Parts: sequence; C-alpha cells; structure tokens
Amino acid sequence: MDSAESILQEYEYRPLDADAQEIRLIRLLPGTFDDELVVEIFHTPFVEPEPAKDIRLDLREIRKTLRTPWEVHETHERRYLYYDASEKISRWTHPDVDVDGELYGNGKSFETPLLLNPHAEFPTALSYVWGTEEADLKVKVVHNNPTGIPSIIYVKPNLHNALKYLRDSQIERVLWIDAICINQSDIGERNHEVAKMAQIYTLASRTVIWLGLEDASGSSKRAFAILGFIGEQFEYTTAGLVQVSPGFENRSATNTAFPSAYVHPRSLLAVSRAVENDVGPIYSEADFEAIQQILTRPWWDRLWIWQEAALGYRKAIAQCGTDTVPWPLFAHSACFITLHGKRTFGASYDSLLVLQRAGLFPEPHKVSTLGKKLWATHEAQYKDKHDRIYALLGLASPRYRAHISIDYSMDVFDMFYDTCVAIVTVEGRLSFLNFCNLNQEAQHTRPTWVPDWNFNGLKILESTLASGRAVSTHVGAIDGPELTVQSTICGKVQYVAALDRDEFLSMDEVLSQNDANRVIAYDYHKGRSVFVPDQGQLGLGPPSVLPGDHIAVIFGAQFPMIVRPSNLNASSQAPRYRVVGPAFMQDLADAQALRGPIPSHYQTFHYHRIFENRVMKEWSWFRNIVTEKVTPEDPRLGEISEDWELGSGFRERELRWYRNKITGQISFDPRDEPDEVRKRGIDVKDIVLI
Repeated sequence: MDSAESILQEYEYRPLDADAQEIRLIRLLPGTFDDELVVEIFHTPFVEPEPAKDIRLDLREIRKTLRTPWEVHETHERRYLYYDASEKISRWTHPDVDVDGELYGNGKSFETPLLLNPHAEFPTALSYVWGTEEADLKVKVVHNNPTGIPSIIYVKPNLHNALKYLRDSQIERVLWIDAICINQSDIGERNHEVAKMAQIYTLASRTVIWLGLEDASGSSKRAFAILGFIGEQFEYTTAGLVQVSPGFENRSATNTAFPSAYVHPRSLLAVSRAVENDVGPIYSEADFEAIQQILTRPWWDRLWIWQEAALGYRKAIAQCGTDTVPWPLFAHSACFITLHGKRTFGASYDSLLVLQRAGLFPEPHKVSTLGKKLWATHEAQYKDKHDRIYALLGLASPRYRAHISIDYSMDVFDMFYDTCVAIVTVEGRLSFLNFCNLNQEAQHTRPTWVPDWNFNGLKILESTLASGRAVSTHVGAIDGPELTVQSTICGKVQYVAALDRDEFLSMDEVLSQNDANRVIAYDYHKGRSVFVPDQGQLGLGPPSVLPGDHIAVIFGAQFPMIVRPSNLNASSQAPRYRVVGPAFMQDLADAQALRGPIPSHYQTFHYHRIFENRVMKEWSWFRNIVTEKVTPEDPRLGEISEDWELGSGFRERELRWYRNKITGQISFDPRDEPDEVRKRGIDVKDIVLI
C-alpha cells in the first residue's frame, strides 16, 4: 500500500435533506473478486411511486368462464394458476387462448406493481447479519467530483464478504445497506431512516438475503441445489392446495455435483399424498444435514429479517457464496418439507427447526397482528432494545403506528407502554400480559401490566384459551399507569416451590399426574415455579409468584394470570392488583372459569394454526364419547340469540365467528360477553391493574 492510501481519512457523513426525502445509497464499483472494494456514497430522493392498478379480474369472475374440469387458484405470490383436475396439469394462462391475458392471467399489470419514477434509483437492498466482530475492514469511498479526495469506511467481516460476492466484474451495482447508508451515530437520522426501512425493502428492485460464505465441504451447495429444485416443483395456493408448477420439466443430472438433488416432481407429489410407510425417503440423511446447516446459520436468528424478508418476498433471493435461490422457491421448499419432511428425508428430519424457519414466509390473506408478531419473535436477536418493537412496525398496520413513534432517545419502557396502548386499541386483546414477569424493580417503578418484551429466558406458554375467544372489548380506558379490565377471580395461591433441574426431576411424577407433563415436556417449566392453589390442581407460574397471590381469568387474555392485591394509591372502588405473570392451570383451560367444567362425557380437542414460526392453539372442538359425534358447539353453552348469525365464509374446521344482524357487531362468541357470563352465575367484575 502506498503512502497516499495509508493516510486516507475516515468517511464523514453529510446530513440528508429531509425536505427532499433523501436517502443515502452506495454505488459498488466493478472489480475482480480480489480487488480492493471501492464504493461511491451518494444521496437521492426516495419518493414512493403510485401503485399500478392490477386490472386482472377477480377469481369469482374468472371461474364463471371456466368449464369443468378447469379450476383457478391464487398462489402465495398472488399469481393465477389454472388447473385441470382431470388431467392433473396446471398452467399460468387461461385454457381459452383467445381471452385477454391481462385480464385472466399474469401480464404486465401484475408483474409491474408500481408506476416507477424514471428519475429515481431503486436499489438492491441487503439483508444480512451484522455480527459481533469489530468493524475493522476497509472499504474505499470515492467521490464523484474532480477534486474529491478518497476516504475509507470500516465494515464488519460478514458485510465485507457480502460486498465481495455482490460486486460485478463489469458493471456497478446500486445498493442500500443499513450499516453504511444510515449514519448510525446520528440518532435523529436513525429515527428518520428506520421509519423508511419498510418502504425501502418494499420498493427495492431486489432484496439479497446474504446467508454467508459457502462451506468448504460443499454442503451449502448441496442444500441450495435441493431447496431450489423442490421449490421449483410446487405452487402453494391461498386455499391451501399444492400443485405441480406449470411447465416444470425434470432437470438433467448431467454435469451436476449432486445428482441426488434432482427428483421427478411426480415422485415428490407421490410422497406428499402417500401413507407414510408406502414411500421410503427420497433424500438421504446427508442431504437433510446440509439443509439443516443452512437453516441454522446466524441470519435466521435476527429480528430485523422478519421485515426485510417479508416485504421484499417476491423479488428476493437467498445467496450463500456464489449460489443463489429465489426466495419464493426457498419458501415453497420450506412449506413442502414442513408438511412431508419425514417422508422425504427419513429419521434425520428435524420438524421443529423447519417449522420455525417456515414461519418467516408470508401467507396471503392471513391477518397478522402486532401482538402475534411479538409472540412469534420472542427469542429473536437484536442489538438495541428499541428494535424489539421498531423492527416489526414495518409489518404492522398504520393503526399501530399512530400510537408508536420511532425515537431511539425514548425510554424503552415508555415505548413498551405505547405498544400496549396500540395493541389494546387496535386488537381489543391483552396478549401482552403473557410477557409480564414481575421483578423487584418493576413493581415499584412502572405499571406491572406493561411487560419488558426483551427476552428473559422464559419460554412462552402455550395458550390454554382460559378466556375462550373473548376479546377485551370491555377494557376500560387506560388512565396513565392504570389499566381497567374485566375478570373473575378463581382462587388464591397457597404454596409455592421454585423449579430448578433437580427439583423438577423429583417432582416429575407428581406433575404428570396433574396433566402438566405436556407443558413440562416443552421446557416451559424452566425458570418458573410450581404452586398449589386453594382449590383445583397444581399450577405452573411465574418465578415471582408468592403465597396469597390471586388467580384471575381476564377477558381478552389467553392464560390465567397471577395477580397480587395492592392498596397503592387506591383511587377507585375496583380492586387493584399488580401483575405477576401468566400461569398454566389445566383445570382453567378451555374457558372453564367462564363456561363451567366440561361435561364428563365430552372430550375437547384443539385445532392449531401454524402462525409464522410457532403452533398456536386457536379454538376447541368437542367429542361426545358416547355418541362419538364431533361438534364445534360447546355443550356448556345454550342456544345463541336469534340476533346473531354465523359469519360468512365459515368452512369446516375453521374458527367460527358471529355477526349481530341488528348492530353489525362482530364477536367470536357473544355468549362469552361479560353480561352473558354473569347470567351463568360467574362473578365478573372490574379490576384495576397498576
């Protein structure tokens, strides 16, 4: 290195012009792989273009034009897929060749979703792991003017590697990379630019999901070959159907390092439809181990990837070294493996890992609340505590963002408080109570119903539907540190035993006799306490539960809550409580506190919904063990009022909801309204959480 190079100064950021809606981009200059990395950093207006109108007919109109046996479906990527149910073939175009492809197919109006500003540059956005190493690798920054003196910027090793693999040998590439394009030392700029990140990933010409370097053994190359190939074979529709992709032709295994990656699509389709023992594994244990190594790379553990991968979904690619796979194909593979992994890979298949990873891929038409996002990302990693909320705002409705402002100088607890207000206002639920965990500092310095969403080592309990499907429509106005809710108190805690590993092993038999073994098996016990209530079975509670605490079932919360009586600043007649945390109690599951015990000749079973990376218990059905009749109607409830009707669009084994024919009100079940519960003799009253 010559003396001129050795004295280059570190790059100094120039402020962005907020009025001009500027963002900062980098231009990665061409070079060979071993050349020094050279970029130009520049400002450009970034104005969201007007969306192009999708002029395609909706599916109902198209179905009127189809003759049996043709069907039409919408894929997860929103493409129209035509399917001949008799010949079992699919195509992207209407079977009538004379119809207008723009109206019936996937023409320009669909493929070009935005009316782009020809003067704006829409960059490639990078999704990657920052890493914990020091930023000590140099990237040379040149300036686009005759007198500009080059400077340097320091980056971390993973980003340095990504830039080397993203660089083209002939042409420059325009990129948006958060570590470079946001002045991380300027909090004001961070506030402004983080608020734009959702827009940037949505409008980017492409999102590159950088998973890291390929490994020397070649397993990453093997994994990408298999994942890409499986993903090419199938399309997933919004109705939950799996179809062979139109025009798919079996690849030739000639001149490939991994011939075993290439399996005829009918073979995998046979696997998906066969009884488990009818078809043996198609891929080897080594094949799944290669996939497993890809799925356990650090990128998957980042919190920010939920926004980055979802918003750039259709145009994203996964990259590992020089190997790439379109992100939608990655999604198709993950969905297929989630459903049929054991049949495809045999005993080596790890269903939990694949399920967790498949949760990153968006499902169209699925309502995704901020509360559920926070639940699904409970163990994700991030650096700044503010990012626990800010990293998910780009995926949330503007209704949430009306209550939550991005400000990295804000006290983290104040941000969590605003998030609770947003969830109550938008969702009408109290899902955040599940994250509460009282500690000595919290009970004296802040409202205990506002959780610290930063991961505290406790596993999230599986919903026991303690309040059924009741929503918190009757939650009183939040008044500063006070939250008024409607609840029924179900008892008190008498005795408590903390659980460490030795105590857990000695109590295993006792716990299993009380139907808590399922919870224990999922490691939910770690860090929690076992308690004995004054009535009913053993419970699994938060670590800070104490004798004398009350057990409450709160409308809008899916778990019994341990609450502690308090007379602090008593200003209302309603009882006041501090929130200790959620509990698992088998005899309060399935809304038994609100609907009464389940009749002895009935059994409950639950339909679960895979939401993102977790399985959520959503609703209960009932089986009469005498008649063997199965019904969604709860035998504990009477007939529903004639003012209510079953919501439209209900299908077998889906969550029911009801609509009031007079007022238009929507309810999962009006028989769980507080006034109706009181008619069953249950003591429902207001309590104040402080």
